[in-house]
Amino acid sequence: MRFSKFQKRCSSFEHAYRVIERYIHFYNYRRPHMSIGYKIPAVVHLEQGEQKKMWKNKIYPKKQTEDENKTVSLPSRTNSPGDGVCLRT
Repeated sequence: MRFSKFQKRCSSFEHAYRVIERYIHFYNYRRPHMSIGYKIPAVVHLEQGEQKKMWKNKIYPKKQTEDENKTVSLPSRTNSPGDGVCLRT
């Protein structure tokens, strides 16, 4: 591993540990989070009851199988089911 950028910013492991510790404290006790209604995580942790969900679930595209990748459907040009399916070569 290369640590050249890390070594320029932190003089020792202890210094890096303190920097990371301070950031984690800032992240949990000072920085509002959009996903919890712009509240601070430490405050939300102390609240009672259910939290309002402030994010949307991501919808992932359907993965195609190998056979589905090889077919091309032409529905506007067909007269009966199965007529408009061609295999890619």
